[in-house]
Amino acid sequence: MSKLQNVICLPLDVEKPETSKAAVVEAIKKFGSIDAVVNNAGFSLIGPFETTPLPDIQHQVRRGGIFRGAEP
Repeated sequence: MSKLQNVICLPLDVEKPETSKAAVVEAIKKFGSIDAVVNNAGFSLIGPFETTPLPDIQHQVRRGGIFRGAEP
């Protein structure tokens, strides 16, 4: 990624809205505006799907990463 001067990757935790806001501030500081955002939020569930406890699957789905990552 270091060869791409017009791209930055900013890690954040979608369960902590303040980290999304900090990432937006950092991007605007570097570029002046934001043209595109890739919301790639989630975490890994280790093990076979059929033996994964339902609460673990529900937590993964209900994190709201797609929506929280796009909040102003």
